[in-house]
Amino acid sequence: MSEPEVIGEYAGGFVVNKPSGWHTVAGRGEPAVEAWLETNYPEQVHIPECGLVHRLDQGTSGCLLVSNSLESSERLQEGMRDGTIHKRYVAMVVGKVEGRGWFDRYFTSRYKRSKKITVSESGIKKHKGSCTYTVLDRTRNHSLLEVKVLGPGRRHQVRAGLACIGFPLVGDPLYGGEEADRLMLHASRLSNPDFTFEVPAPFGF
Repeated sequence: MSEPEVIGEYAGGFVVNKPSGWHTVAGRGEPAVEAWLETNYPEQVHIPECGLVHRLDQGTSGCLLVSNSLESSERLQEGMRDGTIHKRYVAMVVGKVEGRGWFDRYFTSRYKRSKKITVSESGIKKHKGSCTYTVLDRTRNHSLLEVKVLGPGRRHQVRAGLACIGFPLVGDPLYGGEEADRLMLHASRLSNPDFTFEVPAPFGF
């Protein structure tokens, strides 16, 4: 299994490319970016979760923001919450998607400790998640999409949202996708007025 890699720096820290199969935070007895940071960047241990600003699912690869101070961490987390940090993903889905589209749904936990998120067409504002998507490539049975998260984002927003509109991710049987050797979801781009970081998706047609 490949290891995380620092792909760039900014005034408040740096960005790590997380491999698929790694947890973001430590504590489950499996490879985790937090533990990797503790070993390779010991100066980070004084910051909660070694400076990790946000999380990606274990199966999702791509860009993770890491802060180098408590002040930077708080500022960047606020940027995640208010949507001033923009997030884009590349996703391979089951089905033939036409052109461009969007979804607007409400994402809540189904029950305590459930891995699956409930998706509804109505709800309260704090549960709302929106995405736009554009087709990058397509075969007869699959589509490669660029997905832009609008606003702060919700847990499993891309995975559950695409499944809800009929296009589950390849490698995501939890939401009805076909089996694959990994979850075909990659956090390809993070940006705000001060920085832009991109990592090409490690999959495609």
